[in-house]
Amino acid sequence: MRKTFVIALFCFIATQGFAETSPADGDRSPSREPAEDRPVSLGSKRAIKTAYFGFGPALMSNANVSGVGVYFSAAYAFEVDAIVIRIRGDVGGRRGAILGDIGLGATYFLIDAEKAPFIGLDFGYGVARIKTAPEETVHGFVLAALTGVQFLRSASINLELALRLAVMLEPSSIGHPVMGGLRMGLYF
Repeated sequence: MRKTFVIALFCFIATQGFAETSPADGDRSPSREPAEDRPVSLGSKRAIKTAYFGFGPALMSNANVSGVGVYFSAAYAFEVDAIVIRIRGDVGGRRGAILGDIGLGATYFLIDAEKAPFIGLDFGYGVARIKTAPEETVHGFVLAALTGVQFLRSASINLELALRLAVMLEPSSIGHPVMGGLRMGLYF
């Protein structure tokens, strides 16, 4: 659990180093303009760079645990038009069973509006710790699908509510580890 927490913390801290400030106002990213300064249409726009942090409940399967655990997500994201590309890390677990991964993710907004539903796909490399006797650790590629809604898309801080289902492609002795997480997060 300590290694997973360190990985999640590292991903979060690493994204903070990319924050940019405008010399004019000192606390606003130059790629994010206030809503009143932006055109009404959310059509074509330059790449917007943001950091992301989210958390919520998680359920695990093929990890030999039951009940609701915790889920954390951190990323550095680039938004161009209706697509967001993320360099990300996700980790979730319960009672010592953990599934965590780092990698790339892509999200596509289905409509161009302030409240926009999206679908996405993540691919990365991760580790899963399974509660068996003896305890088992599996390393391998992780594939995840996600869907959700992003709010306040033209503001400097966006709110996201997302559901993510991740599966490790390398099986353990009791099957492929799976984690489903519901997260609420902020792009800032």
